Amino acid sequence: MKAIFFLVIFSLGKSIACEVRLNKIVVLNDISESKIWHNLRTNCSQLTINEFTKKLRYFSGEVPTAYLENELKKLNIQLLTTQKSISVERISEKIKKGYLPQKVRNISTKGILKNINTSKIKIKYDEAHARLTTAENDEFPFSFEKQSPILHSTKNITPYESKSIEFLTVTKNEWRKSNIEKQNYFFSKKELTNYLKHHTLKAFVKKGSPLKKSDFRKKPLLKFGQPVKVLFSNKNLSIETIGTPQTNGGLGDSVYVRLKNKQLISAKVVDVGVVSANL
Repeated sequence: MKAIFFLVIFSLGKSIACEVRLNKIVVLNDISESKIWHNLRTNCSQLTINEFTKKLRYFSGEVPTAYLENELKKLNIQLLTTQKSISVERISEKIKKGYLPQKVRNISTKGILKNINTSKIKIKYDEAHARLTTAENDEFPFSFEKQSPILHSTKNITPYESKSIEFLTVTKNEWRKSNIEKQNYFFSKKELTNYLKHHTLKAFVKKGSPLKKSDFRKKPLLKFGQPVKVLFSNKNLSIETIGTPQTNGGLGDSVYVRLKNKQLISAKVVDVGVVSANL
């Protein structure tokens, strides 16, 4: 009798479903591991909600409510909604649409981002500072890989071939991380040509590998002891004089220059034999 009594109680407990109320749009967090939900009206346990989240990941776009109800019943969840269909969206898909026609993948964030039961979500598509903003104005930076045309070498290239390197490259589409890595590659031969005006190859480049700016070093645009043109300027006035650099320097380098009156100043290299300084 006791065994039968406990079996009846257990069966009744299993038959009692918890409830989940959904609006028209559900935005799923699929770019971080967070299991936290915002504004989800439910009396289900966290364990059941975790299973609910896994189930929703199989859906995308407009899903008939009746079909979703049947699927959730398998988890002992009762769906409550006045909608005939539920729109299931993913944060990654919203981000991808923002970058069209460019292709992106492997979107992720280290932030504890909530699943969002609302359509109020904003994404900043600035490539250098990509971030997502929720309805509560919480911001989460995210990273991704982007398919970009990058210059690759067509043969093994040595530093002695630096002058002809632009003729030894070809453009290939390649998946690369956004943000930081973007600045280290060449995306056109014109960009490479401009870069070679003030830089020269310093490392061996293997055939078929991408050309990196870190493979180059600055050309010396001025040498220690050789006179250079010094340009002083402010908003309303500019003065030109001659000085002597105390070190070698490449484009953008800060160097010390001694003027004719023996005064030592700090200046910035702007061209061959030319530095600029503030008045």
